[in-house]
Amino acid sequence: MPKIQFDFGGQQYTTQVADSFLQQPEDKQRAILKRELVNQHSDRITRSDPEKGVMDYIGMLERPAHALWTGFKESEVGGNVHRTLGGVDLTPEEGFITGAKRGWMGEEEIRTQDYLPDDMDPLLKGVLGFAGDVAKDPLTYFAVPLVKGAAGLISRATPRSVATKLKSFKDSAFEKELPLGEGYSMQDLARWFNAPVGEGAKVKGVYGTGQQHLRAMQMEQAEELPKLRDFFAQRGQELGIPASHVHTAFRDSMERAADSVVSDENIKILGDSGVKMLDRWEDRRRIWHEKEEAFGLPYEPVEKIGYYPRVLTPQGKELVEKGMDEFIEGVDDFGQPIYKAGFRQQRKIDHEKTVSQINAEREGALRAMGGSRPNPVDRPYEFFHTDPTIALGVRWGKHNSALQRKWFIDEITDASRTVGTQWEPWMFDETFIKSFPSTPYGTESAWAKWMREQSLAKPEMSIGRWVRRDPDGGYQMRHLNEDRLKDPLNRNIDKFLWTKVDDLELDELAKVKGLPDHFPSDEILDDEWTKAWLGQLELLGAGRFSRAHLSDDEIKALFKKYPQAKKVADNARDAYKRDHTQVFLAPKQVRRQIEDSLELMSNSPVGQEGLKKFLKFYDTTQNAWKSWTLGVRPAYHTRNALGNILNAYTITGLGENIPKAVRTFNDAAKLQYYSRFQGSNARRDQTLSNLKGARVKIEEQLPRLNDKAWNEEYFDTGYTMKEIVDNAMSRGINAGHYRDDIVRDMVTAQQAAAGYISPLARALGPDNPLVKKGFAFGGTIEGNARYAVFLDTLAKIKKNPSQWKWTAPDGTKVSLKDFPRYADDARVTGREVKHWSTKATRDREGKISQVQRPMTRDEAIFDIAGNQVKASLFDYLDVSKFERDVLKRVMPFYTWTRKNIPVQLKHLVQNPQRAEKLAIAKAQFEHESGDLDYSDFGSFWGDRVPVFLGKENKGIVSAFTMLNVVPMADLERMFRPKQLLTEMVSPLIKEPLEQLNNYDTFRKSPITETPGEMKDYLGVTLPAWAWKLAQIIVPLTEINRLNPGGVFGERTVDPVTGRTEITEAFGGLGARRESNPVDAPEVARWLRFFSGATVYDVNLRKQRYFHNKNIQRDLAKLKGKLKWHAAHKRTRRMEAMIEVIEEYERQELSDPRG
Repeated sequence: MPKIQFDFGGQQYTTQVADSFLQQPEDKQRAILKRELVNQHSDRITRSDPEKGVMDYIGMLERPAHALWTGFKESEVGGNVHRTLGGVDLTPEEGFITGAKRGWMGEEEIRTQDYLPDDMDPLLKGVLGFAGDVAKDPLTYFAVPLVKGAAGLISRATPRSVATKLKSFKDSAFEKELPLGEGYSMQDLARWFNAPVGEGAKVKGVYGTGQQHLRAMQMEQAEELPKLRDFFAQRGQELGIPASHVHTAFRDSMERAADSVVSDENIKILGDSGVKMLDRWEDRRRIWHEKEEAFGLPYEPVEKIGYYPRVLTPQGKELVEKGMDEFIEGVDDFGQPIYKAGFRQQRKIDHEKTVSQINAEREGALRAMGGSRPNPVDRPYEFFHTDPTIALGVRWGKHNSALQRKWFIDEITDASRTVGTQWEPWMFDETFIKSFPSTPYGTESAWAKWMREQSLAKPEMSIGRWVRRDPDGGYQMRHLNEDRLKDPLNRNIDKFLWTKVDDLELDELAKVKGLPDHFPSDEILDDEWTKAWLGQLELLGAGRFSRAHLSDDEIKALFKKYPQAKKVADNARDAYKRDHTQVFLAPKQVRRQIEDSLELMSNSPVGQEGLKKFLKFYDTTQNAWKSWTLGVRPAYHTRNALGNILNAYTITGLGENIPKAVRTFNDAAKLQYYSRFQGSNARRDQTLSNLKGARVKIEEQLPRLNDKAWNEEYFDTGYTMKEIVDNAMSRGINAGHYRDDIVRDMVTAQQAAAGYISPLARALGPDNPLVKKGFAFGGTIEGNARYAVFLDTLAKIKKNPSQWKWTAPDGTKVSLKDFPRYADDARVTGREVKHWSTKATRDREGKISQVQRPMTRDEAIFDIAGNQVKASLFDYLDVSKFERDVLKRVMPFYTWTRKNIPVQLKHLVQNPQRAEKLAIAKAQFEHESGDLDYSDFGSFWGDRVPVFLGKENKGIVSAFTMLNVVPMADLERMFRPKQLLTEMVSPLIKEPLEQLNNYDTFRKSPITETPGEMKDYLGVTLPAWAWKLAQIIVPLTEINRLNPGGVFGERTVDPVTGRTEITEAFGGLGARRESNPVDAPEVARWLRFFSGATVYDVNLRKQRYFHNKNIQRDLAKLKGKLKWHAAHKRTRRMEAMIEVIEEYERQELSDPRG
C-alpha cells in the first residue's frame, strides 16, 4: 500500500493509505486525515475522571465490541480491510492485543459510519451506521445466554451455607426495628413503598387479584351506564321535554308497587326502548342482590315497592353530617342510608315511599340549611339523587367494591366457604343425583362414591388464624379437619378443629382492624339465654316456664324472681358470646399490610373531619392541575406514545423484530377498534347514528367490521378477539395512566358524568370537554401500546409455553404445565390444586352461588400477558396506602418515577443488549460532534441527557434531550436524588415556599431580582412573582412558547449582525417579548408544540468557560485550606490537600474568550 506524508498542527506524519484514498478529492483527504489524527491525539486536555451521564455508562456495554474490532483493525488482515474500506490508521498493525486494550479502555472505537461516504444523506447514513454497529456487536447475539449463564453459575457456585447465611441476614435486616416507635421494622418500610416481604407479599398478591375481580365487574358497568345516560338525553330530545322528566318516569316505574305494571303515562314517556331498558335494569338490580347473598353480604330486599337506590346528594350528605336529619346518621358500604338507633321502623316506612316523596318531606330542612339558592347547579332541593344514572351508577359501584372487599376478606381469613372441599352447585342437583345407579357401593351410594372421588380441597392460606377462648382456660386456634377432608360428605364430622394455642405464639399475633369478628348467631344466643333463664327459674322454685304447668302460686312467685333470673340469663348469653366469638389474628407486620389493603379498597381519606375536608380540597385542586397539565397538551401525548414504544421494547422485547412490531401495533389498533363495538357492525352503525357534526364524517370513513372475525382466532395467539378483549379489560390493561392516576371518589365521578357539578368546577376540572377529549385521545394511544404488548406476549406464549411462568400471589413461580386446561380436568386427573379462582355461577334452578374452582391454564396465560403490560407500561393503581395518601399528594407524578426507575435497572441487567442499542443510536447522532462530557456542556444540559447533532460551529452545537422522552433516561435522575425530589414536589407545596423565599428552585435564582421587576407573559406585563406563578399553568405556558404567528411579539437574532431584535405583542399594543428565550422559526415552534421535539443550540464555549471558572474558584478554596493546615502544622492534611490541588490543576481549561 502507498505511504503519504502530511503536516498537521506544525508536525509531520507518515501513514499508509489505500489506493482508493488517493482517488478522493483533496479536501476529503484532509478531512479523513484530520478525523483520524484527532481520534489518536485529542487536542483537548485529557481529564483523569470526566463526569459521565447514564448514557455514557450504558455506552460502556459496547466496550467488548470496540475491543474486538479495534484489535482486528490493528492486526495485519484487519489493517488491510480497514484501509481498503477507506480508513486511515496513523499507528498501523500494532497488534490485536494492543488494539483490543485501547478499545476496551474506551480510547478508540470503530463505527460503521467511519466507512460511509461523507456526502451520504445524514438520515440514511445514521440508519446504516446503526444497523452496522448492532450487527457487529457480540451482545446482540450472546447477551441473554451470558446473563442467564452468569446467574446460574453464581447460583451453583454459592455454597449452601453461604446462601443460608445470606437469607438469614436478609430476614434479620427486615426485622430490624426503625426509630419510629415500638413495633415498626424494615418490613414496614418495605410495605410503605409497596414492596412487602414474606406473608405481606402474599397479602399484596391477594389484593392484586381482588383488583382484577373489581376491574372485571367495572368493565360491564363502564359499558352500560353511558347507554342509560344517552337514552335519557335522546328520549328527552325526541319528546321535546327535559331529561329530568324521563328520569322521573323511569324512577317511578322502578319504585312502582310490587306485582304492578308500568303506568300508561310512564310507558308513553319511556317508549318501547325505555321499557326494555327498565326491564334490563330491574333484572340487573335483582342480580346484585343475589350475588351479595351468594357472597355472604347482608341486604334487605324491599317487598312492597320496587327498589331504587337511595344515594345522598351533596346537600343531603351535608344535612346528615351536620346532624340535622331526624332519622338518618350516615351511609353504609352500599351507599344506602343508616338510620339512627330507635328509628329502625322508620327505615321500613321510608322504603315504602318513593324518592320523590322523601325529597319533598326534607325540602324544608334543605332550604333552612342552604338558604335561597338550592345548589351550585341550580337544581331543585334534593335529599336523594333523582337522576337514575347517578343513583344506579353509585349503587353498582358500591356493589362491585363490596364484592371485592368481601372476596379479599374471605381469602385472607380462610373463610369457611372458601377453604376445604369445594363442590359445584350442579353436583347437588336432584336430577343429576338420580342419574346414578340406585345400587349402593357398600355403605355409600354411587353418587356419594363419585362425589368423594371427585372431591378437591382448597388449602388454607394461613396468613393469620381464627382464635377463640378455650372453655378450660386460654385460647384455641382453628385448623381444617383432615378427617372431614377424607370424608367430605359426612356432616357429623366438624369441618374445623380447635386446638390449644401456646401463649408465646399468641403474643406474636394481633387483631386486624377492619375485619369483623365471627359471633354466634342470634338464634344460638337466644337458645342459650332461654336455657339459662329456665334453669334459673327452676332453681328459684318457679318451675318450668309454661302456662299449662304453672300453679297460681308459681305465677305469683315468677314476677318476683324474674329480674333475678333474667340477670343470670343475660350474663350467660354474654359469656357464651364472649367464649364462642372468633377473632382473626395475624402477625403484627402482616396485620398492617391487611389493614392498608382494606383502606385502599375503601378509597376514602381517614382522619378528623377538618383534615378530610382539606384533603378533599387539595386532591380536587391537584387533580384539576394534573388533568390540564397532561390532557390538553399534544406534545405530552406524543412523548408518551414514544415512551410506551421504547418501554415495550426494552422491557418486553416488542420491537426486536421491527417489521413484526409494526404489524403488532397495527393489529392492536384493529383490536381496539373492534372492541369499541364489541365486534358488531350493527353496534357500529347504531353508534354512528347517534353522532353529530364533523365527527360523523370522520367515523364514516372508518372500515366496517367483519362480525365473524370477532369470534375467530386472532394474531396467532390461540384466542379469539372477544376472549382477548374480555380478558385484557378484566385485567385493567387498557389506558391505565389516564383512568387510574387521577382518582376521584365514586359519587363525585358519577355526579360529574351526569352533569351534577357547578359550571366553574366543570370548566376548571377534569370534566372540562377539552380535557376529556384529550384524555380520550391519549388513552387510545396508550391503549394501543398496551394491547400490542398483550398480543405479543400471548403469541410468544403459544409459540414457546415452557419459557413462561405464572406468578402466584405469594411470588412463587408456577409452570403453565401445572395448570389444568379446564377446571374440571383436575377432578378427573385427581391432581393436587394449589391455585384457585372464585366464580359466581347459577345452579339449575337459577340461583347464584359463589364457587371456588381450580385455576385454569388459560387464566394463567392471560395473567402473564397482563403482568407483562403492567411491568412495561405500569399499573397506576398498584400503590401502597402510604404512597397513595402521602407520596402521590406530595409528588403528583410519583407513580411513574417509582415504577420506571426500578424496572429500567432490572432490565438493564437482564437484557443489556436492548439498553445498549439506545446508546448505539445516540452514537449515530453524535458521530460528528465527538466525545463531549459534562465539562463541555455543564450540569444543566448534562442532567437532561443530551444528544448532540453535527459538528461544533464557533462554539455552538445543536442538541436535543432524552429526559422525559426516553424512559431509560430517567436513570440519570438517580445520580442527583435531591434535585429529583425537588423537581417532583407538587406546585401546591413548592410554589408557596418559593414565593415566600423569593427563590426559583428550577432556575436556581431569585424570583424577583430587582424591586418592581416586570416580565411578559402571553403578551401582558406581569410582576416577576406573578410571572413565576403563571408558569405552573402548563397549557398557557405552552401557548406562550408557541407564540402563534408572533402574536405575543417576537425575540429573534439577526444571523448577520448577531443583534437581538424584540417586538411588542398584539402589533405594538402589548408588552415587549423580553422575558423569553429567542423564538425559534414558526414551523419549529409548531413542531415542538405537537411533538415535544426541540433542538437547542448549546454554547460550548460559554459552558467550558464557566466550568473553568468553577475550577479556579474551587482551587482558591483549596489553597486557602492548605494555608490553614500549614499554619496549624497538620502535615498529613497538607499532603492530602496538595494531591487534590494537583488533580484540579490537571483539569484546568483555557479561557475560551482568549
